Amino acid sequence: MFENYPLELCPERMPEPRRFRLRWIVLSGLTLLLIGLGCGALSPTPRPIPTPAWGTSTALPIATSTIAPTPAPSPMVAAVPTPPEPVERGPIEPGEAVQGRLPFLGIDVWTFDAGAGQHVTISMDAADPSALDTYLELYDAGGVLVAEDDDSGGGTDSLIVGFPVFVTETLTIRALTYSGSGDYVLNVDIVEPSGGGMLWYTSTVEGVLPAPWSQHVWTFEGGEGQVVSIAMDAADDVLDCYLELYGSEDIFLTDDDDSGAGYNALIEYYTLPFTGTYSVITRGGEFGATGAYTLTLELTEMVVQGTLTYDDVVSATLEPGARHHWLFDGEEGDVVSISMSGELDTYVELFAPDGVRVAVDDDSGGSSNAAIVAFELPLSGTYRIIARGHDDEDVGKYELSLVGP
Repeated sequence: MFENYPLELCPERMPEPRRFRLRWIVLSGLTLLLIGLGCGALSPTPRPIPTPAWGTSTALPIATSTIAPTPAPSPMVAAVPTPPEPVERGPIEPGEAVQGRLPFLGIDVWTFDAGAGQHVTISMDAADPSALDTYLELYDAGGVLVAEDDDSGGGTDSLIVGFPVFVTETLTIRALTYSGSGDYVLNVDIVEPSGGGMLWYTSTVEGVLPAPWSQHVWTFEGGEGQVVSIAMDAADDVLDCYLELYGSEDIFLTDDDDSGAGYNALIEYYTLPFTGTYSVITRGGEFGATGAYTLTLELTEMVVQGTLTYDDVVSATLEPGARHHWLFDGEEGDVVSISMSGELDTYVELFAPDGVRVAVDDDSGGSSNAAIVAFELPLSGTYRIIARGHDDEDVGKYELSLVGP
């Protein structure tokens, strides 16, 4: 349903894990270092030619001896182990536990069929954790790495929790050694999602993102011209929230990362373009991608602080938690600069006529002042500026300027 970032892989020739490449680099570097040290230690040091004693007649030839260097022995080159070829282990049924044994640097390849809408949990446990440190990788049908884990299963065991499947396909598991060798047990289970479902206006729902790649799909019915606000707030101030809004046929409409307080996400005052079903995707952003959150959908009406024209300078006062909305009309290709300064830590956002946030700034204006400098407008129409404090407690008088072409 939602595209992954392609890695141009195929199941027959999947790339070696990053940790293998790192270990090859380290081993190769150590080998070259040992060779260099060996050559330096074994190279002969030439003896100085004796100098004649004072007063010795220079008419007589001075006998000198030439010291033949002793050939240095060939340095010993450390043998670098060659990783074995991946072993195709075959299919595994959800709910089934299988066993395997991995040699050093070994890879076992398993496959299973997953249905659209399912959530999958995969665990890999070592029979002897002191001998084998496990690692899991999960690939989609196109060979794209979509999830991986080292130690989430406790100790050195691996665990991928609640991975969402959006299309029916055959997924590939690569069971690997992070280090060591030994026996392991692999489990695949279909689990109930920890979030997702229907959204209703003025209601708040809860979800838990159990792993960095987790995302939930929420849907709601909307009418053309309705103005909505969607807020995703972390329940424990740890999760970095991220929101995406899609229309029918998976058409991307807009997204948001940090427009809410702190690292919370907020799609605010978005005008719905048609009547029908909309999808909201909740997931983790850059800082802290797991944890609990709340999601709220509301019908809203935007209160406009004022309308600007190019080269206007206005002033206003922000109250705690307030966001001031300023509008201006622009043409595609116009280059504009927006600055916000005052007695607080200012923050400014710019939204295009289609509702997509196209620019944001915190401190580019110097000190704690915000500035969007020389931004080229992508569309013709009415743009919206949000003038606010960096945090809800940032309050006070500010000055906002709009400079056009």
